[in-house]
Amino acid sequence: MRFSVPGSIPRILAACLVFLSPCVVTAQVENGLQGGWNVPSCPVVYGPVTYTRDDGRTLARIGVKLPYNVYTHSVLALDVPNVLLALFDPYVVVSVDAGCSWEALATVPGDLLTLIAAPGARAYGYGNEGSFLRIEAWKVTYLSAPVVITGLGVDRLNPSHIRICGSDATVWDSQDAGSTWERRGAVPVNNPSVYTAALNKINLDHIVVGLTSVGSYVSFDGGLNWTASTGLAPDAWANVMTVQISPADGHVVWAMGIELGSGDKHIYHSVDGGLSFVPVIDEGQANIVNGQVLAAHPTNPNLLYFVFGSSFGGYGTDVYKYHFARNRLTRTHNDFDRFVSIEFSPADPSCIYFGVVDENIE
Repeated sequence: MRFSVPGSIPRILAACLVFLSPCVVTAQVENGLQGGWNVPSCPVVYGPVTYTRDDGRTLARIGVKLPYNVYTHSVLALDVPNVLLALFDPYVVVSVDAGCSWEALATVPGDLLTLIAAPGARAYGYGNEGSFLRIEAWKVTYLSAPVVITGLGVDRLNPSHIRICGSDATVWDSQDAGSTWERRGAVPVNNPSVYTAALNKINLDHIVVGLTSVGSYVSFDGGLNWTASTGLAPDAWANVMTVQISPADGHVVWAMGIELGSGDKHIYHSVDGGLSFVPVIDEGQANIVNGQVLAAHPTNPNLLYFVFGSSFGGYGTDVYKYHFARNRLTRTHNDFDRFVSIEFSPADPSCIYFGVVDENIE
């Protein structure tokens, strides 16, 4: 599919945000998007996203000075060859050369944290204070949602059919790309407070929500009925702050949570779609933090990646890789301050993109 780009995409002109000395967007589109995805080979990237081919042992160098304490959220590969989006506060930025160089596409609200890809070179974005938008054909359309969104899924056969879960655990459907909404089902518990919701990319009826104090719940009918997850903590007294359904196998669900009685933090694993969990990584084995970003491998349901980084004392960043079938956790280390988003290359999932933060915290 041809993905046309206007010749006047706005560039980031602020002195500390000029990324794009080697980037000529129109020529890249003409030359690079006619075939399939490429694995980047540039040793230097001009933008806020780096990449690795060896699980984080070596990473492409950032060729510009990033502003301090600006976070690169939600790196996202579209279904158009070599096109990625990322949220680099307060911009949506775009790369059309598989991540070697980046330009600003639009200014967006500061609460926008998450982008979700949709078929047809489309993406949706939502924030933790209610922002909601659609991106298509390089155009950003601001929309309204009936709730503050904590999870969003897109019908893989119809990019205009989307489903969201709100911070109150209500589930809503739209058949017109977010213009109008219809509520589905009931909430799993009285007065729920949702940290996160994951919708199965293959089956939108499968939803797992992570809640404050009461663990997690799972639905297999799009929110009409809910079942409490087991195995998270005694009496399910836990905060579940991150959930990921494996795109390779919907039976596999990963979660990060805290047992409220002991205060222990774990990464959990489920093989029944989220009905039951088992802790597989404890904070004594890895640095586990609240709301940790989890990235399930796109083709191998046994693999999970997550990261920990800090600028304090020049610590740098740990990249963790966990193989469930082998019960093997490995760690690599680099000098970047922090990564707050992870994406896998559609050309080769061993190529992993990381959204970068350059911190200046005393």
